[in-house]
Amino acid sequence: MKHQLSFVFAAIPLFFFGQGNYWQQEISYEMDIDLNDQTHQFDGTQDVTYVNNSPDTLFNIYYHLYFNAFQPGSAMDVRSRTIEDPDARVGSRIAGLSEEEQGFVDVKKLLQNGSELDFETVGTILEVKLNKPILPGKKAKFSMEFTSQIPLQIRRSGRDNREGVAYSMAQW
Repeated sequence: MKHQLSFVFAAIPLFFFGQGNYWQQEISYEMDIDLNDQTHQFDGTQDVTYVNNSPDTLFNIYYHLYFNAFQPGSAMDVRSRTIEDPDARVGSRIAGLSEEEQGFVDVKKLLQNGSELDFETVGTILEVKLNKPILPGKKAKFSMEFTSQIPLQIRRSGRDNREGVAYSMAQW
């Protein structure tokens, strides 16, 4: 019983003091993907509805382009070859990928509520300047067209892993 009381007393300050300024953004999406299993590339479209639940006005948004990490010279490649305690699963494997084995995400077009947006790919991040800021409590719809190539599996996701799994994908 002593442990249960300690837990209850420890939780009370979090409940009263930790929830006051809490908010979380809301996102829903639909994707349509056409995979070519010969080239390991897919073309896709996605529609994202983004609700700004923060107290701040948003002028930019960012997308993660995870497969861009699997290219020679990427930040993950350089880090995996130069840090003191490298991940043995990665090592210099990214540096040795051929063009057909590399991963990438190439964004062709991005719209905000039907209007074309300017964007820049910086490594694994797509930096997007919004045409119209998203005010607190408001939402916007983003539509994207893209092409992507699934890399050989080195970490977490990719294709043709050592266990013989054709595609194992997360965070793509």
